Amino acid sequence: MFKIRTQFPMSKTLIVALVAGGLVVSACGSEEGGTDAADISAKSSSSEIGTAYISELSQIADALESIETEADAERVAGAIQSATVKLNQMNKTLEGEMSAIKMMQLMRTNGQQFIQVQQRISSAMTNLAQTNPELLQIISREMDNLPEIN
Repeated sequence: MFKIRTQFPMSKTLIVALVAGGLVVSACGSEEGGTDAADISAKSSSSEIGTAYISELSQIADALESIETEADAERVAGAIQSATVKLNQMNKTLEGEMSAIKMMQLMRTNGQQFIQVQQRISSAMTNLAQTNPELLQIISREMDNLPEIN
């Protein structure tokens, strides 16, 4: 079974995403009426699962890109922690439900967005590492706690 990790470096996940051939860009984001991680059940489609996962990662990317001060980094660490709780719950809900076929469908329908959000997160973290390594340390612990989708 394929595993998608949210921890960085992301090379294995990016390879899986590229091999799966992310072809279709679908809408995401709970603020646009999309699926949130809390909305996921065992009956959710691969598209809904992917949209929820990408929505959480997009919120993390938005937060990371906004860091300018130590207070921002602390706020973002809290946002990452909140996303981790949601993603862990989603994983628990889906435990044993993600077949290889469903994972391939997830990557087919959401692969492009998944790659884009990973690049945003990676770029924001690289920028922090180069400009404010102290701020990166504040959020790194929470980034390390992000789960993989099973």
